[in-house]
Amino acid sequence: GIDNQLTNLNDEEIEQLDAGLWFSSEFEGEKVPKLRDVLELCKGKISLKIELQPQNGNEVRLAEAVINDIKDTDMSQNVMISSFSKKAIMTVRKLDKNIISGLIVSFLYGEYTGISYANGIIINHNFLNLEQTNAIQRAGKLVYSWTPNSYEDLRAVNRLGVDGIITDYPQRARAVI
Repeated sequence: GIDNQLTNLNDEEIEQLDAGLWFSSEFEGEKVPKLRDVLELCKGKISLKIELQPQNGNEVRLAEAVINDIKDTDMSQNVMISSFSKKAIMTVRKLDKNIISGLIVSFLYGEYTGISYANGIIINHNFLNLEQTNAIQRAGKLVYSWTPNSYEDLRAVNRLGVDGIITDYPQRARAVI
């Protein structure tokens, strides 16, 4: 491996990386997929939630690159873009109002139902309640919850009537829903 971040590497350096060996020698030589490759693979099969994690002030550049890949692969109707970064989500909205976007928050405070730059709010499941869910949905926004993983937490979030659940265990969520 290398001691570096992907944002510091160019395409040639990323293409040399081995994405599989850390997992098992059976996957040695597996390349790091580019977003465009993943979008092409998923096209017509599933929808994706893409989380933007900007670093070093690259919110606009990252959002532009992701939107370009989405448009080039004709996946605008099959993705949701989310981020903790207000600037990244505002850029997504400015570039393509048809792509669903969600602002990720750990908890809610203040006036959260009037957020105009995102289609939804994605809230840590530990800090979400029925009153908040209903208020956000009445304001015409989507409510997603992250990351309930236990059956108990998945059931609790499902009872809130959220529009979506982000979990590390989709098979558990499917069993609960």
